[in-house]
Amino acid sequence: MLPSVLNYIDSSLTPKIKYYYVVHAVDSTGAAALLNEASAATYSDTTAPSVPANLKYTATSPSTISIVWSASTDNVAVDHYNIYVNGKLTNITRQTSFILNSLNASQPYVVYIKAVDASANLSLQSNQVSALTVQGGLKYSFYPSTTALSILPTNLISLTPASTGTSVNTVLSVANNAPIYSMLWQGFINVPVAGTYTFGNISKTVQLNGILPDANGNFYIVVSKATGADDAVITSLIIQSYTSEIATIAPA
Repeated sequence: MLPSVLNYIDSSLTPKIKYYYVVHAVDSTGAAALLNEASAATYSDTTAPSVPANLKYTATSPSTISIVWSASTDNVAVDHYNIYVNGKLTNITRQTSFILNSLNASQPYVVYIKAVDASANLSLQSNQVSALTVQGGLKYSFYPSTTALSILPTNLISLTPASTGTSVNTVLSVANNAPIYSMLWQGFINVPVAGTYTFGNISKTVQLNGILPDANGNFYIVVSKATGADDAVITSLIIQSYTSEIATIAPA
C-alpha cells in the first residue's frame, strides 16, 4: 500500500470469524518497526432469508420430479436452498429449479425447500407439493387410416400404432398433417387432497362429429379432415347424456 493510504477494507470474509491484523511501515532500506496486533470479529448475521415462494412441480417421469420456485431474499445474501423429500434433506442447490432423480416409479413424494444464507440461517419452509413418479403428460398413440372413418374402429386398441410418445396435452401436431387418422391419449389423474369426487362416465350417446364410442364404451377422438383444414373440428364434443359415479379417494 502507498504511504498515503491509511485505511483498508478487508472484504469477502466469513461471518462469525475472528481475524488478526498487523501493519508494518517499511522504509527504503526494507526496515520495519514492530507494531501492535489488532483483531476483529466479523458480524454475526442472525436474520434468516425470506420463505421461498410458489414451489411447484413442472414435470414427472417414472424416476424424476422437476421442481421450480421463486427466489428468497436476505439482508446479506441467500447462499443456497435445502431440498427436503418426504421430510429428509436430500439435495442442496444455488438455483431456483431442480430435478430430483433416482426416485422409485409410481411412488408419491412430498417436497418442500428452505433458503439458507452464509451464516447458516434457515428460512421457514416453503409450501409443500406432492407429486407421483409417473410419466408426465399424456401418452399418445397415432393410427393413420387410408379410408374415411364414419365409426370408431372397434379393434383400435389391438391395432399397432404408427407412432407413440408423450405430449403435454391433446395436441394434434404429432399426426404430421395426415388427412385421416385416430388418436388415443392415456394419462393419470393426480389427486392431491383426500375427499369425495364425482367422475362422469361417457355413455354410448356421446358423439363427436357423429362418431360413436366403441362396443366397450371407450371413447376416442377420431379426426377426418381435408389436408390443411383447421383442427378446430375436434372441439365440437356433444355430450347428450352421461352417468356418474361417486368415489372417495385418498391422495396417491
